[in-house]
Amino acid sequence: PVATLPPADQAWVRGEAGVTWRAVGRLDEAGAAMTAGLAVRERLEDWENAARAAGNLCQFHLLRGAVMAAVDTGRRAVELADRSGDGFMKLANRTTLADALAQAGDPAAETWFREAERMQAEYTPAHPRLSSVQGYQYCDLLLDRGAIVGVRDRAAAALMVDRNLLSIALDTLSLGRAEALAVRQGSGDVGQAATLLNDAVAKLREAGQQQFIPSGLLARAAFFRDRNQPAEARRDLDEAFSIARRGGMRLHLADIALEEARLALAAGQSGPAREHLDEARKLIAEMGYHRRDKDVAEIAAMLGVA
Repeated sequence: PVATLPPADQAWVRGEAGVTWRAVGRLDEAGAAMTAGLAVRERLEDWENAARAAGNLCQFHLLRGAVMAAVDTGRRAVELADRSGDGFMKLANRTTLADALAQAGDPAAETWFREAERMQAEYTPAHPRLSSVQGYQYCDLLLDRGAIVGVRDRAAAALMVDRNLLSIALDTLSLGRAEALAVRQGSGDVGQAATLLNDAVAKLREAGQQQFIPSGLLARAAFFRDRNQPAEARRDLDEAFSIARRGGMRLHLADIALEEARLALAAGQSGPAREHLDEARKLIAEMGYHRRDKDVAEIAAMLGVA
């Protein structure tokens, strides 16, 4: 920002630049801009915008795989939101912290999601459940626990109120993942799962937020693997890897390595599966991405390794 802008406006420029750079996968620039913007907001005691900046910085740290930095920044974001008194920032930053805790494998994540949803019910009584990005983050945790019906209900309700393209894409992705999980368990509709996942990926592309596209591609790749369609799974994994590697999105890179291991196992290729597992295990340990510890253990057991 030009030096003649007042400090608050300079912080705004940095904040807007940060979230836009993050959206196009330029994470180095995004982190520098977000960090500088947050420092100015705190110095000016502009607590609401400082809370927003801290929430964005937490999500940036998470995307880069700095899980503990994300947790620490998430806690700071909650403190700033509480100081601001803004109802939406208070619930939004609680879900941001909850998501960081979920990636760290911390069971306290669900407590924070529930508190955020309690605040949501007070903030907008007509729509008491979390929606948009916040709703997707909660559904992401619930799907890990196999809560198919709950996620279907939540995502369908969110689609009734969400209006921006990214939110609709994420709601659709939650529905698609839930249906794919139901198919895996023998009770879902294969055609419906395929339609929802295809629609979610298309909408994520249209929304243009690079940090979310790999999530859709990974979900669809897993579905293709389950349906014995390795070529289609390979296509989605290659694209997800290209986006994640270019942007330094290390959480996605760990998820991709795990799915590569599963795809190799499905093809009877134990050697490549072991290589991908070792890569995933290394990334997960470095990042503190303990949400995936169970996945590592399951794949290791299938390979018969420690």
